[in-house]
Amino acid sequence: MKIFNVVLAVLIFLLAVASAVFSFFLFEKRAQLVDSYSTLTKQYAKSAKDLDGKTGKNVAKNITTDQLSHSNVENLDAKMKEFDLLVADVIKERDAMAEALVTIAEKLELQGFTVEDFQNITTYEAKLAELNNRVATYKSSHDQLLQKVQNTYSKLASMPAVRHKVPGRISAADLRGANMSNKYAPIDNAIAELDNRNKGFENVARSLSRKVGSGNLALTGTSYAQDFRKLENGVTSIINARNKAQSDLRAEINKVNQLNREVASLKRTIAQHTKTIAAHKQEIKDLRQTMMVPEQRAPKKDKSREALDMIRTQGKGKVLSVDDKYGIVIISLGKKTRVVEQFGKQTNVLDPQIPEGSELIVVRNMPSGKAEHINSLKIVKLDDHCSVAEPLNKDGSKPVMAGDVVYFTDSEIEAIIKNRK
Repeated sequence: MKIFNVVLAVLIFLLAVASAVFSFFLFEKRAQLVDSYSTLTKQYAKSAKDLDGKTGKNVAKNITTDQLSHSNVENLDAKMKEFDLLVADVIKERDAMAEALVTIAEKLELQGFTVEDFQNITTYEAKLAELNNRVATYKSSHDQLLQKVQNTYSKLASMPAVRHKVPGRISAADLRGANMSNKYAPIDNAIAELDNRNKGFENVARSLSRKVGSGNLALTGTSYAQDFRKLENGVTSIINARNKAQSDLRAEINKVNQLNREVASLKRTIAQHTKTIAAHKQEIKDLRQTMMVPEQRAPKKDKSREALDMIRTQGKGKVLSVDDKYGIVIISLGKKTRVVEQFGKQTNVLDPQIPEGSELIVVRNMPSGKAEHINSLKIVKLDDHCSVAEPLNKDGSKPVMAGDVVYFTDSEIEAIIKNRK
């Protein structure tokens, strides 16, 4: 038992020594942990302050070295959550900024930028510098464009044709402002006016070119000036031809005047001869009456005016039938229709030669002395002893009937004789 107690005492002593040694080492480690924790809290506090910056969150005031010290470990989770939220907000702001930069680049049609370019620590500075340079180039080009727009506005304002469309002046600030669309509107209106005038001018030029024999004008691209030279040459040719025609006309007028004078002289001579002939005819007539000699005349001829008129006087034209279904009229005049002239003791048979396509009038109650005009007919097919005709007036107010008389009017006879000549 004594030995056991001795062994137990030795063991307790050894455990005490070991405990003292481990306590020393634990204290040492604790001191190191406290120092490291202190350094870490300082870094967290500094990071929180740097991240908080001008965000407006004011989180850094709640994440200080004192508030993160080992003596306030019970609040550490809450403080770290605030820190995590701050970091998340900063990342969100960074990502939104990166997306905004890419969107701006795309709006300006600047290719070659991605969101990752502005999120990546190693590339964002170079990409920002590139974006700034390209935006500056874009702005320079835009400023030059605005200057050209101003110059265009001034030129339009000086044109009498469209001066009323672009009143006043315009500045670069006007073209950049919120009301810029209203400032561009006068330019659009003036250009539209010029375009309309140009189209009208080109249409007139093309029409004029065709009339003067210069052909069609393309009036596009490099052919514009060439086409107008072609038009000018055509107009010049017309002017030269007109001048020559006027000169020739004056010469012909002089000839006509001379001929008119000669004709007037001949008319006077003819008038004298006509007067003499009339006197001689009267003398002959008086002698015939004195001597009781009948007056001689030549017989009438085929195809003559008289032969055509004898169709009426001898009642040769009659409506034979009417076909209302097909709208045609059959008449008694044909290729072999003849009229008769009593010439002395001889009977002269004449061929009036009725032409196809000629027109006749239709008359009813002609023998009664109360003739009524019914319609007019046009011969569409000529047979030997009859013809097919169509009514010219198809309203049906006065229908043609069998037995109606048809004949040629004086004006139609004159037209037939004229066509035969």
